[in-house]
Amino acid sequence: MNKYFKDFLIGHNFLPYESWNFIKINHKNDSNHIEEKRKIRETLKNAGCGVYIYTNHKKDVLYVGEGILKDRLVRHYEKTYKDKVKGSPRYDFFNNQKEEMIVYYKSIDNKYERQAIEAMFIVVLQPIYNKILNRQVQ
Repeated sequence: MNKYFKDFLIGHNFLPYESWNFIKINHKNDSNHIEEKRKIRETLKNAGCGVYIYTNHKKDVLYVGEGILKDRLVRHYEKTYKDKVKGSPRYDFFNNQKEEMIVYYKSIDNKYERQAIEAMFIVVLQPIYNKILNRQVQ
């Protein structure tokens, strides 16, 4: 299945995702939270809905998601600094990633297409935190 999804993503110009738009988001403790949220909102103000891929400085794929891009990335950023339950996957993701991350994003209007593309990327890229979250749900 992985090969079919990868071939589909390549054939429809979703891979390589490094050719997508991207934003660098500083998740370090010393970042200016207000300025970072403003940067996210300003950069993504016209992006609409889409798929996004969180990577770290080592180019590890951490998380793949979909939704209203500006809103989702601001919420993810805010979660970095909120109290969370230690040991939960969300705590691990948002608390252990205190660095500048690169988030690649691509606008996709159709909800069902977004969800399908997100699911294919999760299968193909095996993002660290999607796998952890999916194991928690099962």
